[in-house]
Amino acid sequence: MKIGRNEPCPCGSGKKYKKCCLNKQTEVQEVRIQPASKMCTLEDVEQMETEALLELIQKFGIPVDKTYFISEIENYSSAEELTKLWIENYHLDISNNLSDLTLVIKVLAKRLVPEHLLLDYLDDWMNQGYDLARVNDYTHASLLWWKVWKYLPKWVRDRDIISIGKLDEITSSPMSNLFSNWVQDFDLGLAKAKLSDNQFIHTRRIFAEEFLELFPDSDETIIGKMTIAKGESLFYLGKINEADDVFREYVNKHPNNPWIYIHWGDLYNPEMSSKTANKDKAIAFYKDAIRIAINESDRDIALDRLYKLGNVDYRKLRYSEAANHDKFMEIDDFSKV
Repeated sequence: MKIGRNEPCPCGSGKKYKKCCLNKQTEVQEVRIQPASKMCTLEDVEQMETEALLELIQKFGIPVDKTYFISEIENYSSAEELTKLWIENYHLDISNNLSDLTLVIKVLAKRLVPEHLLLDYLDDWMNQGYDLARVNDYTHASLLWWKVWKYLPKWVRDRDIISIGKLDEITSSPMSNLFSNWVQDFDLGLAKAKLSDNQFIHTRRIFAEEFLELFPDSDETIIGKMTIAKGESLFYLGKINEADDVFREYVNKHPNNPWIYIHWGDLYNPEMSSKTANKDKAIAFYKDAIRIAINESDRDIALDRLYKLGNVDYRKLRYSEAANHDKFMEIDDFSKV
């Protein structure tokens, strides 16, 4: 917000702005003082004292002290937003040092207003998690991403957001990652992390349940994936009936998603190391997936599951394109199709 000439000066002197820092600001604009060198890393900025960081901001042309900084940053959700405000209000020309100013704001915010969540922090943790995932360290990646998730709900609820797509729209500028992509990567990371630590099964269940509660108006593809995550987690925790209920409730409302049936079948598939193997159930679910699949690749995946089960009747089952996508036909030789 632009400061009026007759308003109290934000530096805290008690004088009106026009009698205090307005003139200083004009002088700063005329001289165009710029930092002597460009800082490149977060570590460089974190090593500086708080007063030195405030002085650096002043050199950019902004009459700031601790009180003024706190009152400003508390109104914004990212360091980038405050940077843009100051560029506009103080008519700054700092294109060569823009990232430096944003970095200084982020570090100062963490020191002076640690309870105020900036999206910049979430983005940093996301990227650190991706670095770990790239070397297959899904355990530590998931721990970092869980930290992101636990901070996110309050930020979302304060803004009345009920769709992950809407969250992307609001945060696309300060964030280097889309939340809609990240939540799916987080779910995949949790699924892989459980291979080394079963505790992540509980974490994945909580994550899926909280997502479905927090973002009920999200894209149906993501809702389906989170439903699968919830159902699989319950199943692996031994809550078989609850898991079946989750899948059943979903297909009653969304009967045309073949992947729900594929994942449901996988849980009972004896060829996929199921601890609650039930070949007949797996076959039935794969058959349902084939029946409703429109995409050929989805059908082929379900057919491949049936083939590997080694059942003579169903390994020869192919979808009849000539039957209006409603019926199946049996043929004697797979290779003839």
